Amino acid sequence: FGHIANLSESFNVPTLTKLGLGNICPNNKTPFMAKPMGIVARMIEQSVGKDTLTGHFEMMGLKVTTPFPSFTETGFPKELIDDLEQFSGRKVIGNKSDSGTEIIKELNSFNLRNIDISRLTSELLTSLKDSLVYIKTRNKELLEYLKEDNAKEIISLFSENDLYNLIDLFLECKKEYKTASNPNFVFEIYMLKATKNITSSTTGQKNNEEIIVKNETNEKEMVKHIDIEKKEENKTIKPINNEIKIEKKIEETKPVINTSFISSDGELVHLEMDDLVKLMVLGNKESKRNLSQNVWGQLLSVNDSSLLPYASLLMDGSPFIVTSNFVVLVYDFVSSVNKVNNKENNSKFSDVLKQFTGINYNVYALSRSDSINSYKHYLDLQQVNKLPRAKDIEIDKIKLL
Repeated sequence: FGHIANLSESFNVPTLTKLGLGNICPNNKTPFMAKPMGIVARMIEQSVGKDTLTGHFEMMGLKVTTPFPSFTETGFPKELIDDLEQFSGRKVIGNKSDSGTEIIKELNSFNLRNIDISRLTSELLTSLKDSLVYIKTRNKELLEYLKEDNAKEIISLFSENDLYNLIDLFLECKKEYKTASNPNFVFEIYMLKATKNITSSTTGQKNNEEIIVKNETNEKEMVKHIDIEKKEENKTIKPINNEIKIEKKIEETKPVINTSFISSDGELVHLEMDDLVKLMVLGNKESKRNLSQNVWGQLLSVNDSSLLPYASLLMDGSPFIVTSNFVVLVYDFVSSVNKVNNKENNSKFSDVLKQFTGINYNVYALSRSDSINSYKHYLDLQQVNKLPRAKDIEIDKIKLL
């Protein structure tokens, strides 16, 4: 009351003033009352410790003489933070005790109770822009948002091409917010898309090759790292003895396969929105996970070489819905969507999946924006309890038109 009263120009609480508010909370709006109408007093803490639990104990009449252990000075242990980050998949910020106003100043880009997704996206874009500026100029004075150490860390993790790709991605993401009922969901989708688009790593930027020398006869495996400069690439390395193997790490890359001849023109298959919602209701997460993790990476080993371009185009998409007889995919480019949905081509994609799963799936493709809109429609129906019940859906009647 004291601070509010002093700062307010029209603070007037006559009843509280008569009861004696000014006696316990001196200020320039509620004067001291020689004979207040109420009984007033200021309480003094008896317990040691400043935590919430101690306060609750004291309010119930229990005086705490030994303070509970806290992490005020040190923050939570690294082991606990590591476990929390691994479990949540997110980095922990702060981990220190400080004034609330100071924390707000330090983390002023976030509203910790309700993150402003649009602002967060803008600051991501500014950070990416700063990183590119630093790559080009190495001038910290030109950084708008990042500190120099932050810029160095980012460019050590991402290539210049990655940064450009991420900027394009989040610019597209910002546009989606204007029509989305749930911007958080849109942001999550684009973050997943961002992880897929990253093509480089710190190991790919090294100028040397790492060779691992393993001694398999030793009870404790001996691993030696030998760095070979480019000028010594042709130098022969003699093994220490006949029992030592030299293995060279080779990064696997997806071969470039021409899919340009696959037509995107012509009549396209179509799936009604109501049927798409039904497929979402019936979608099997375990089947989707199995397809993504165990089948997708093997598609290029298809037996029929004539199906290889179709397998490659399948790999460019991501499974969105998987049921007993349908696979709905999401693509970044409308041209890829049209190639998959072209009636002349559509059965080829089914043939590829059948070789790996034994199931004759109906394959249908959506653009990224269409997948978001369809899921929004699904959520809208769910909120008003208008989703069809799984047991009432006759999946055999859902057809590509």
